[in-house]
Amino acid sequence: MNFNFKCFAIVACFLLILYAVAFNASIDPSPLLELFNDVVVAITSGDYELADRLINTALGVRLPSDIEYVHKTAYLRLRGVVDVLRSSKSLGDLNNASYLRTLIYDLNRAYYDLNSSMTSYLNSIFKYFLDYRLKDYYVGRVNRSLETLHNVVNDVLSAMLFKYLGITSNIINVSVEAPLIIYGGDEFVLRIRISMPEDVDSDYATLTVYINYGGIYSYISTSVSTDGHVELKLKAPSAEDFVSGGYRLQSELAYELLVRVYVEVSDNLYIGQTSFRGVLKFLLPDLRITPYVNGSRLEFLLIEALITHPINTSIYVDGELISTLELLNGSNEVLLSKDLSVGKHVVRVVTSPRAYYMSGSWAYELVVGQIPPKVSITQRGFSLGPPFNVLLDVSIDSTPYRLKLIIDGNLVFNDLLNSTATSLAIQLPWTSVIWRDIDVFVEPLNPKYSLFSGSIRVYVINIPLIALLVITPSLLFISHDMRRRIKHLMVVLPRYIPLIGVSGDEDVVTTTQTGVSFRRSKLYKLYRRLVVLISVFAEPPQPHETLREFLLRIKGLLTKELYEFIALFIHNYELDLYSNHEVDINGVREALRRFERSVKKL
Repeated sequence: MNFNFKCFAIVACFLLILYAVAFNASIDPSPLLELFNDVVVAITSGDYELADRLINTALGVRLPSDIEYVHKTAYLRLRGVVDVLRSSKSLGDLNNASYLRTLIYDLNRAYYDLNSSMTSYLNSIFKYFLDYRLKDYYVGRVNRSLETLHNVVNDVLSAMLFKYLGITSNIINVSVEAPLIIYGGDEFVLRIRISMPEDVDSDYATLTVYINYGGIYSYISTSVSTDGHVELKLKAPSAEDFVSGGYRLQSELAYELLVRVYVEVSDNLYIGQTSFRGVLKFLLPDLRITPYVNGSRLEFLLIEALITHPINTSIYVDGELISTLELLNGSNEVLLSKDLSVGKHVVRVVTSPRAYYMSGSWAYELVVGQIPPKVSITQRGFSLGPPFNVLLDVSIDSTPYRLKLIIDGNLVFNDLLNSTATSLAIQLPWTSVIWRDIDVFVEPLNPKYSLFSGSIRVYVINIPLIALLVITPSLLFISHDMRRRIKHLMVVLPRYIPLIGVSGDEDVVTTTQTGVSFRRSKLYKLYRRLVVLISVFAEPPQPHETLREFLLRIKGLLTKELYEFIALFIHNYELDLYSNHEVDINGVREALRRFERSVKKL
């Protein structure tokens, strides 16, 4: 039942092949390899009748001219192997030395012929594959079947040899020397010593060497001199040979040699046999890999390689292939310029097998954090008032973003912007005298950018208030010497006029952000209110001076009552900012209200 179904499937597949040939279409190699694999499995399982029927089916297939000859040659030689194996199976207890000698010779010859045509035949079929994964599947499957065939043929041959030698005692002494350890792709020398019986007069012998390199088989048959020493130069299969053939590759594999020597003299066959076992080694490439990231961009990889052969290498980021190169010994700088989103990313470097290097894979996890946006604020010209209409030029490199501007705790601007450069008009409170601080908050919608917060200072001239201070200085109870106060204002005002654009230049206020952050005081908003009030009487604290330096600077400009209040407030502000002591926030707030009421009465 199974045989009939298999034959029906094979015939159906070959009808498709015949159709492809008739219409000059590309053939599907899968049915051919299925048939070939079934033939080899039938031979190794000892079902020679099934093997014969499948071989006849294969010989009846019409194929394109470029593979038809090698196809028929391969199957005719498979039939030759089947015929000899069938004869050896029927040998039984027959002790006919002459017949055994003939079978040994025929099996050696048939298997040698099969090996000489097998590679070209299979390669002619494999080239028709368009799907490399399907090709790899069939390559591995066929090679495993051929490995089993090699073992079966060698076992049958060994059994006939020992039986023949048991009858004739026509033994040749053979010894072999080979390296105990070899590396993939390396050449090595096999030294064979042949010692002929004294009564045998022959100058030449037939030497056969079967080599098993961890599953990859090699077969050599040649004529050698019987003078005592033979040297053969061999080359171990490379790592890429294992991968392309579908064989399992690991760091250490056994390699085995089986050496046989045949000499035929006067219808007598003399045989010698020996074996050797060593280790075939493969290594991982010695690589040191360093990724270089600039912000959210993976700029390049620096790969330090200590290797003796160039290696094809692929680089993946989150599973996406972004670069391939041939890795050389020494330093290799691989430019990538790959933008990365915020979060975790995996960079993987994968090397292909080459010579005695196995394929390797190195993975690195990169964590990309948010980067601060570049924020620049420009005050255009200056504003005389009230009212104070201040024009700001805003430049932010991350779009879109939400921009918030806050003055004295009041939200004066809140909008979603899509332009990296824009102009805004805002109105300052009428109580502004020379400057006003504006809190800036930027919320980029691009997740690669972090939130930004800072402040800018804009400059104005409050004409009525300044005129009032000049004309009616008696309203200023904060000074004992009115002339001294007026002189101070005259010194302060010219200092800020260039900054607010009297000369036509623009005052550029650029915010910067560092990696160091401090805890904001609970009194921060109250402190900002105090600074606004102080601005009426004196220049507020500057970025270059400490709060203690500010107190020292204004000590002679204020009345004792005002100075003591400001000093007490700053003391509480520093206490909350720099220590773990609790501050009476409600008490400080109430004191500030009283101070504000006192100022408004002036």
